[in-house]
Amino acid sequence: MSNKKEVSYFRLYFIFTYLMFLVMLGLTGLLMSLKVPKIIVDIMSNVAAWSPTFVLIILYKKLFPGLSIRDFLKISFGSEVKILDFFRAFIWQLLALVLIVGVYLVINEKPLNTLTFINLGSVFSVFVITLTAGPMGEELGWRGYALGVFQKRQSPLVSALIVGVLWGFWHLPLWFITGFSGSDLSIYIFSFLLAIISTSVLITYFYNKSKNILIAMWIHFWFNFLLRIVNIDLLPLLLYTAIVYFLFVLMLLATNKEVMMKEPKIVAGYSTPDSGEPLSLTVASTTNKNT
Repeated sequence: MSNKKEVSYFRLYFIFTYLMFLVMLGLTGLLMSLKVPKIIVDIMSNVAAWSPTFVLIILYKKLFPGLSIRDFLKISFGSEVKILDFFRAFIWQLLALVLIVGVYLVINEKPLNTLTFINLGSVFSVFVITLTAGPMGEELGWRGYALGVFQKRQSPLVSALIVGVLWGFWHLPLWFITGFSGSDLSIYIFSFLLAIISTSVLITYFYNKSKNILIAMWIHFWFNFLLRIVNIDLLPLLLYTAIVYFLFVLMLLATNKEVMMKEPKIVAGYSTPDSGEPLSLTVASTTNKNT
């Protein structure tokens, strides 16, 4: 595939992903207005989160010519992920939640015994809804495809930042149905983007260690799930989350600068094993210059 076609299909992927998400959200809103059972609305909402994967499937032959979907899935899920990496990623996010809650209680001068969590009976349903939405529905698109394209020509950090911005703005329709307006909406959008971009860097770091989408899904899941189990007002919760995750990412970059800033190496039309992408997924290229 020529670079020109690759860029064209890449842009098409994002346009279709944004449009499909918007249409599916519109259908979800229509179902709500018709007052259908909540379970149907929840299912439709989760289906909307799968638009990055749906579009990947629709455009697959254009995006990965010569590579079967079966082989793509084998590459995406076949690499071994160290149990320690799953554990480290979880501990980082659990510690982040503890700090977020601690900051919230201190700033609002609330004692620890005022902190409440979701009802125990709701944990399972929240778990299932969270898992089957963004974590399972988005990662084949954001990390399985988009991140790989950027990492052929950019460092992992730059690629993570770009994907984070695209991933963040994909949620734009949701921002305007939060009920926030004015300065509150501005704080919400800023916090949302900072949290998403920081999470994108965290996912990229761990994903690049194994090239297995499972670790990306794992981090995405715990980011969403842990924030849903505490009963804290959404705006301060999101703001403190953004700040804590940003600080964590700064620490990660300080201790892994060479890994995250490494420039890709593309030789003889294919990426080298350390260029940030599995060899089998590489589209032929003869340059490592930035697009």
